[in-house]
Amino acid sequence: SGDLEWRVPLDLLRTSNPTQHGTAAQTTSASPVQFRFSPVHKPRLVPPEVFKGEPKHCRPFLTQCEIHFELQPSSFPTERARVAYVISLLSDQAKVWGTAEWARDSPICYNYRAFSTELMRIFNPILPSREATRGLLTLEQGARRVNNYIIDFHAVAAGSDWNEAALMDVFYRGLSDRIKDELSTREFPNSLEELESLTTRIDLRLIERQREGSRRPTQPASPVLHRLVPQPRLDILL
Repeated sequence: SGDLEWRVPLDLLRTSNPTQHGTAAQTTSASPVQFRFSPVHKPRLVPPEVFKGEPKHCRPFLTQCEIHFELQPSSFPTERARVAYVISLLSDQAKVWGTAEWARDSPICYNYRAFSTELMRIFNPILPSREATRGLLTLEQGARRVNNYIIDFHAVAAGSDWNEAALMDVFYRGLSDRIKDELSTREFPNSLEELESLTTRIDLRLIERQREGSRRPTQPASPVLHRLVPQPRLDILL
């Protein structure tokens, strides 16, 4: 249909003014087609937070750096450029170590994977799976909302190699007693996602009920009726 829409006006031009059409055709064929390319803008990224050497921040720091490498590959054309970028974001003990490796022209400064592995070995020597296991076994909901507990749970579980059944069990163990009491009256979910969804709904419902109770007007206290005890007449006793 698009070709037909173009043929009709061209045929009309050809029959109405062939000379003009021929001139236009020659002009069109003589002029090369020019394309304009819009410049590709790089995404504006916030630099990762400086890494000072804290073990718990080591892996997140490297992950943030790798996200920058992925989104702006032209800014880091070589492995050494990536290592230099990481070293520029080090501070305190980590900076002392990184600049020393760079100054002595260490082989790990020419390979980002080797450099990041050595950084993890020195500043986060605990095996990720073992650290995640310890975190999962000690994580509890407490007085927090269920959604906040879920966020922390997934952050810790990301480094573990547990299967879903084990994750469901440890997730349930960390729930508060009030959530467990409500779960005991329902059919237990078949997956971790369903368990998280159900506990979130239970938590929201309990909070809603608590708010409803706080909005109820308080009943005024019933007045206390004091029985009048008749006083003895002294004139009768005399």
